[in-house]
Amino acid sequence: MEEQSFQELELTRIGRCPFQMRRKFDIKELIQSVAAKGVLEPILVRPVEPYQESGDFPTAGNMVEYQLVAGERRFRARCEVAVRNGGIEAARIPAMVRVLSDDDAFDIATIENLHRQDLNELEEAEGFKAFAAVRKVLLDPGFQGRGAVAAYLGADLQRDYRLNKDYLEKKTIAEIHALAQWFGLWRRDSAQVFLTDVLKKKPGQFHTCKKDELIRIILESGMDLAGVVPGEILGKAK
Repeated sequence: MEEQSFQELELTRIGRCPFQMRRKFDIKELIQSVAAKGVLEPILVRPVEPYQESGDFPTAGNMVEYQLVAGERRFRARCEVAVRNGGIEAARIPAMVRVLSDDDAFDIATIENLHRQDLNELEEAEGFKAFAAVRKVLLDPGFQGRGAVAAYLGADLQRDYRLNKDYLEKKTIAEIHALAQWFGLWRRDSAQVFLTDVLKKKPGQFHTCKKDELIRIILESGMDLAGVVPGEILGKAK
């Protein structure tokens, strides 16, 4: 398969972006535009191993082969127009299909959202915090340790980054993936075993997990976080 290609994809073959920080979508005007003129700008998707979409996403219940990276507002608007005209089953949308790693997809999805002007302050702050933390670790040649990320972002490690159930349940799927990338959690053998043996997922398919499943992987897989996650994060909050 080419690294990138343009296709008209069936809506039912496309699943959610696991790195989406946006919690609400105001697409009333966009729906009107799509109904009148169609989708003028292709969405960006990446091919993935087929899995069944779930939750409240428009394609929930379908086996999907592609994952949204950018353009979720256009996708949701197209789905809504299709529903009003008989259903999404036969509807298509223009898409750029690009082979992307989790890191690359995370970057693109986060940057696209941060460029939008209609994110509320909480969504923008959370998205920037997740993005900046990951990139500070990976790209800064002068980076002196993960604790420096918290200082750089003005974060309180004990208050903001405790990996316990209470903390994780307050986070979005995108933020949990960001933390996992930060600490390399999905590369741990115990996480891979839990994913395949307990959750019955295909190897490496963390992006197909629901939020509660991601939390279970972190808390129940028995992964040894010593030396990986700073002690401040694992300690009790003050």
